[in-house]
Amino acid sequence: MRVLVTRPLDDARQTAALLEAAGHQALLAPLMTVSFLDAAVPENVRGLVATSANGVRGFCRLDARRDLPLFAVGSHTADVARKMGFSDVCASDGDAAALAKTIKASAIAGPLLLLAGKDRGDVLAQTLPGLVSVTLYEAVAAEHFPADARSALADNKIDAALFFSPRSARIFVARAAADGLSMGGVIAACLSPAVADGLAGLAFREIRIAPQPSQKALIGLL
Repeated sequence: MRVLVTRPLDDARQTAALLEAAGHQALLAPLMTVSFLDAAVPENVRGLVATSANGVRGFCRLDARRDLPLFAVGSHTADVARKMGFSDVCASDGDAAALAKTIKASAIAGPLLLLAGKDRGDVLAQTLPGLVSVTLYEAVAAEHFPADARSALADNKIDAALFFSPRSARIFVARAAADGLSMGGVIAACLSPAVADGLAGLAFREIRIAPQPSQKALIGLL
């Protein structure tokens, strides 16, 4: 299958490698560009919470500590953390609710620091009292599809598209509408029901939802 990958570029490359290993052809169409932000990182924390790989990357730009325990939202974020030097990494099953459950089960003492993006949600703050956060990156929406992706969509040469977040799904819908593109021949593979909801208003050949919110399960939908 020829598969459109909509996530930011650094993560999209990793997804493309997995798709190609599974026998698919990947076409990168990042719908957001990540800009890292300068921030004052609190020092009196006992652990880190990462809901994305970009949170880990943003922290590592500003802080040399790698000995803190790090709780990652899923396996990809955990892998990025390990590659960047963290050894005490615990991965949950891929969404905020599972991450909160994992943290509570650890019974870790002391404040935890959320490595946040500018458009972060409040799920973890609501379920983990005392969680502090620092905004380390911003994901800026793309104004247009890349030219090769737009041409492939217009010529009905895309079999499926992968969607990892509600925001990227909404951006995709807006860009498709602006370009007058039809998705009648495209399978939308979504990481969660919330991601699928972000595609409302755009008719796909089929919308599939991963049984678990993980990249492996998402690619398994194809």
